[in-house]
Amino acid sequence: MEDCIEVFLMYMNLLKLKVRCKILLSRKRNLKTPHKFLSVSSFASVLVINRKELLDILENSNFIIFEDKKVKLTKKALKLGAKFHQRDEESWIVWPEKFLAHPALYQIYK
Repeated sequence: MEDCIEVFLMYMNLLKLKVRCKILLSRKRNLKTPHKFLSVSSFASVLVINRKELLDILENSNFIIFEDKKVKLTKKALKLGAKFHQRDEESWIVWPEKFLAHPALYQIYK
């Protein structure tokens, strides 16, 4: 059983290392060039956390607020490039890939 736990912990550390590498690559990229946008779910999967945890981080960092059971972007989020993406009758928030390097996300690794 201890071996399984040790393997699992090593796997989790490798996933965190993968995310840190993505953050470093994102920082090195020329941010003036067009960049890819990711949904909250996609961001959560890159960060190896669930969607709810990421929404909590975004809310606690004042990037989003919940009003009338809807998510709204704050000025802080809009300034960083977050926006609503719409297809047909549904819409969702997308974040620029460069947001991976934002210090607000560092609390994931504490």
